Amino acid sequence: MSDFSQRLKEIMTSKSLSIKELSENIGVQRSGVSHILNGRNKPSMAFIVGLTERYPEISTQWLLHGKGAMITNVSGRQITDGDTSVTHKRQALESDTNVTPPIELVGEVLKKATQPSTQKQPEKQLKQVILIYSDGSFESFDPR
Repeated sequence: MSDFSQRLKEIMTSKSLSIKELSENIGVQRSGVSHILNGRNKPSMAFIVGLTERYPEISTQWLLHGKGAMITNVSGRQITDGDTSVTHKRQALESDTNVTPPIELVGEVLKKATQPSTQKQPEKQLKQVILIYSDGSFESFDPR
Protein backbone atom coordinates (compact mmCIF):
# COMPACT_ATOMS: atom_id res chain seq x y z
CA MET A 1 0.00 0.00 0.00
CA SER A 2 1.36 3.40 -0.93
CA ASP A 3 1.80 6.25 1.50
CA PHE A 4 -0.78 8.27 -0.46
CA SER A 5 -3.40 5.53 -0.13
CA GLN A 6 -2.74 5.38 3.62
CA ARG A 7 -3.23 9.16 3.90
CA LEU A 8 -6.42 8.89 1.82
CA LYS A 9 -7.70 6.24 4.27
CA GLU A 10 -6.92 8.62 7.15
CA ILE A 11 -8.98 11.35 5.47
CA MET A 12 -11.87 8.96 4.90
CA THR A 13 -11.72 7.77 8.52
CA SER A 14 -11.54 11.29 9.95
CA LYS A 15 -14.50 12.42 7.82
CA SER A 16 -16.42 9.12 8.22
CA LEU A 17 -16.62 8.69 4.44
CA SER A 18 -17.32 5.56 2.45
CA ILE A 19 -15.73 5.03 -0.96
CA LYS A 20 -19.08 5.93 -2.54
CA GLU A 21 -19.42 9.17 -0.55
CA LEU A 22 -15.84 10.26 -1.28
CA SER A 23 -16.19 9.52 -4.99
CA GLU A 24 -19.43 11.52 -5.18
CA ASN A 25 -17.97 14.41 -3.18
CA ILE A 26 -14.93 14.84 -5.43
CA GLY A 27 -16.49 13.82 -8.74
CA VAL A 28 -14.60 10.63 -9.55
CA GLN A 29 -15.68 7.04 -10.12
CA ARG A 30 -15.87 4.67 -7.16
CA SER A 31 -13.53 2.27 -8.90
CA GLY A 32 -10.93 5.05 -9.17
CA VAL A 33 -11.00 5.58 -5.41
CA SER A 34 -10.81 1.81 -4.81
CA HIS A 35 -7.83 1.42 -7.15
CA ILE A 36 -5.97 4.23 -5.37
CA LEU A 37 -6.78 2.78 -1.93
CA ASN A 38 -5.53 -0.65 -3.03
CA GLY A 39 -2.35 0.80 -4.54
CA ARG A 40 -3.25 -0.33 -8.05
CA ASN A 41 -3.32 3.23 -9.45
CA LYS A 42 -1.74 6.52 -8.48
CA PRO A 43 -4.03 9.52 -8.08
CA SER A 44 -4.53 11.75 -11.11
CA MET A 45 -4.25 15.53 -10.96
CA ALA A 46 -8.07 15.69 -11.31
CA PHE A 47 -8.39 13.42 -8.26
CA ILE A 48 -6.04 15.58 -6.16
CA VAL A 49 -7.66 18.84 -7.29
CA GLY A 50 -11.14 17.44 -6.54
CA LEU A 51 -10.01 16.32 -3.10
CA THR A 52 -8.36 19.64 -2.23
CA GLU A 53 -11.32 21.66 -3.55
CA ARG A 54 -13.85 19.66 -1.54
CA TYR A 55 -11.68 19.51 1.60
CA PRO A 56 -9.56 22.71 1.63
CA GLU A 57 -8.62 22.15 5.27
CA ILE A 58 -6.51 19.13 4.25
CA SER A 59 -2.89 20.18 3.90
CA THR A 60 -1.62 19.56 0.36
CA GLN A 61 1.91 19.06 1.75
CA TRP A 62 0.59 16.36 4.03
CA LEU A 63 -1.59 14.82 1.32
CA LEU A 64 1.17 14.64 -1.29
CA HIS A 65 4.30 14.23 0.81
CA GLY A 66 3.17 13.21 4.30
CA LYS A 67 4.79 16.32 5.82
CA GLY A 68 3.24 18.34 8.63
CA ALA A 69 -0.26 18.02 10.03
CA MET A 70 -3.24 16.68 8.07
CA ILE A 71 -5.47 19.65 8.96
CA THR A 72 -4.31 23.21 8.30
CA ASN A 73 -6.02 26.45 7.49
CA VAL A 74 -5.81 27.79 3.93
CA SER A 75 -2.71 29.84 4.72
CA GLY A 76 -0.83 26.65 5.64
CA ARG A 77 -0.61 27.10 9.41
CA GLN A 78 -1.54 24.16 11.61
CA ILE A 79 -4.86 24.52 13.37
CA THR A 80 -6.70 22.67 16.10
CA ASP A 81 -9.83 20.57 15.65
CA GLY A 82 -12.15 23.29 16.93
CA ASP A 83 -10.70 25.91 14.59
CA THR A 84 -11.90 24.82 11.13
CA SER A 85 -14.61 27.36 10.34
CA VAL A 86 -14.51 29.03 6.95
CA THR A 87 -14.66 32.45 8.62
CA HIS A 88 -11.57 31.70 10.68
CA LYS A 89 -9.70 30.36 7.66
CA ARG A 90 -10.55 33.46 5.62
CA GLN A 91 -9.47 35.76 8.47
CA ALA A 92 -6.24 33.83 8.89
CA LEU A 93 -5.51 34.06 5.18
CA GLU A 94 -6.22 37.80 5.10
CA SER A 95 -4.01 38.43 8.12
CA ASP A 96 -1.19 36.12 7.04
CA THR A 97 1.77 38.17 5.84
CA ASN A 98 3.84 35.08 5.06
CA VAL A 99 1.65 33.97 2.12
CA THR A 100 3.07 35.70 -0.93
CA PRO A 101 2.38 34.24 -4.35
CA PRO A 102 5.05 34.66 -7.01
CA ILE A 103 4.88 38.18 -8.47
CA GLU A 104 4.73 36.84 -12.03
CA LEU A 105 1.52 34.98 -11.23
CA VAL A 106 -0.05 37.97 -9.51
CA GLY A 107 0.93 40.24 -12.40
CA GLU A 108 -0.61 37.96 -15.03
CA VAL A 109 -3.83 37.53 -13.08
CA LEU A 110 -4.15 41.27 -12.50
CA LYS A 111 -3.32 42.05 -16.12
CA LYS A 112 -6.05 39.75 -17.39
CA ALA A 113 -8.56 40.91 -14.78
CA THR A 114 -8.08 44.62 -15.49
CA GLN A 115 -8.01 44.56 -19.30
CA PRO A 116 -11.14 46.15 -20.74
CA SER A 117 -13.19 43.91 -22.97
CA THR A 118 -14.93 45.13 -26.11
CA GLN A 119 -17.40 42.25 -26.03
CA LYS A 120 -20.11 41.75 -23.43
CA GLN A 121 -19.13 38.60 -21.51
CA PRO A 122 -20.82 36.91 -18.58
CA GLU A 123 -19.39 37.89 -15.22
CA LYS A 124 -16.67 35.51 -14.07
CA GLN A 125 -16.04 34.75 -10.44
CA LEU A 126 -12.79 33.44 -9.02
CA LYS A 127 -13.22 29.79 -8.10
CA GLN A 128 -9.77 28.64 -7.02
CA VAL A 129 -6.13 29.68 -7.09
CA ILE A 130 -3.49 26.98 -7.40
CA LEU A 131 0.15 27.85 -6.84
CA ILE A 132 2.58 25.37 -8.37
CA TYR A 133 6.17 25.54 -7.16
CA SER A 134 9.36 24.54 -8.96
CA ASP A 135 9.82 21.50 -6.68
CA GLY A 136 6.50 20.05 -7.92
CA SER A 137 4.55 20.91 -4.79
CA PHE A 138 1.46 23.05 -4.92
CA GLU A 139 -1.05 24.87 -2.73
CA SER A 140 -4.73 25.41 -3.38
CA PHE A 141 -6.68 28.41 -2.15
CA ASP A 142 -10.47 28.73 -2.23
CA PRO A 143 -11.60 32.38 -1.92
CA ARG A 144 -15.12 31.47 -0.79
